[in-house]
Amino acid sequence: MSLRKFMAAIACGGFVASAAATEFFQLDSFSAWRNTTGNLALSDFSVGPGSFPAVYGWAGKQYFADGFGDGIAPPFGSNGTTVAYGMSGNFSGAEHDSILEFNRARSVVSASDNGLPLTLQSLRYSPVGLPATSALRLSDSFAVGALFDLATPDLGTRYSVRLTDQFSPIGGSSATSDVLDLRIKTTEAGTQAEMYFQDFQAGTKTSIGVEAFAPPPEAAEIFLMLLKDQANDPTVSGYYRFLDASRVMLGDWHFLGSQDLFHGETVTQAGVYSFFEGSPVPEPQTYSMILVGLLLVGISRKRRIS
Repeated sequence: MSLRKFMAAIACGGFVASAAATEFFQLDSFSAWRNTTGNLALSDFSVGPGSFPAVYGWAGKQYFADGFGDGIAPPFGSNGTTVAYGMSGNFSGAEHDSILEFNRARSVVSASDNGLPLTLQSLRYSPVGLPATSALRLSDSFAVGALFDLATPDLGTRYSVRLTDQFSPIGGSSATSDVLDLRIKTTEAGTQAEMYFQDFQAGTKTSIGVEAFAPPPEAAEIFLMLLKDQANDPTVSGYYRFLDASRVMLGDWHFLGSQDLFHGETVTQAGVYSFFEGSPVPEPQTYSMILVGLLLVGISRKRRIS
């Protein structure tokens, strides 16, 4: 390919995802609740006056919460605590204006179910040296929630809240892990909310429940939640709900089904994930580096010819 054509391809996005593709999702809060002495009833979930994440969920049962208001990006946790996140991709500069931005340009290449290029950016609550008594455990009841700015993904793109034992220091391995994902995605069938389960040991992928994504006109945010409401019961249920710009919850909970999560392991890990179809889009400084590199190649080639 000639240098002129190569430069044109870069300018037109010929080597990255198309300009019309979804470039980012915005996460407003990431939280979990845990009851070590009993159950968590969905009917007890409440929202009080004030800002997320401190005023919603189950009173006195909050396990962790990050509202991304301190401007200190992951891997550091809420308010710069030493409790670090596990990550895929780069979150440098992604925390601002009380949101955490999941951006295509900061994502990394991932495996794909459909054979098309796919990139990933994820955040996992992963305290270093996590003891079993501090984990999300089979013996407890717990819930994990992610509050996103409302977004309709482009084809092949999605955002989700997830439970997995793959990365847990006291859980399973990548060969034996279970993944339970509550996602908003777009396929050829349209935009959908889906609860999805993958058992790596059995080699199975199952859609537990799926429905058309139909936010009301006044919706501004969406809350995705995985709830294990009974102690010593492996069943986890998926729910989501819309909120308006004042963070008042709209309508009823949408229920997408239930799935047994634990298969031999006794703990799991909470995460927030985004997937983008296509290759990562270089950030502006990357374009500059490419142009400088091409200029140096051109100068070197001209000297050789001379």
